[in-house]
Amino acid sequence: MTDTPASDKILLDIRNLVVSYAGSGLRAVDGVDLTLTRTKLGLVGESGSGKSTVGRAIMRLLPPSARISADKLLFNGMDLSHASQDDMAKLRGNQIALIMQDPRYSLNPVLTIGKQVAETAILHQGLSGKSAREAARACWSASRSAMSTG
Repeated sequence: MTDTPASDKILLDIRNLVVSYAGSGLRAVDGVDLTLTRTKLGLVGESGSGKSTVGRAIMRLLPPSARISADKLLFNGMDLSHASQDDMAKLRGNQIALIMQDPRYSLNPVLTIGKQVAETAILHQGLSGKSAREAARACWSASRSAMSTG
């Protein structure tokens, strides 16, 4: 038996994700199956297809009226459907992040991307300014490399 390379290990594994809202018989997301390895970076789809709702469900950032169910909702082996708010707070911005397509909810156009990524490293990883800037550069390099191979 050979070991699976780290880049091929499953990072996010979702089976039959359903998101609905109290008082509505409609499902905003219905039966999503998704598997991401470390070599995959994002979720794409048509406008209104539920990408943002899926992302918010994974991050557990939906409003209290949202009802989330899934046969499987694992991030790096952790069952997110049963994770405490403290566990989620430790993951968010440190191991998992959500950058929305809508500019009102994503990056600040007044600040450089590097500064914003560095700020996240300071807040969530406890890095110093210099270390945070180095982490931001490494993140940018890794994402550019993945985009060129992907």
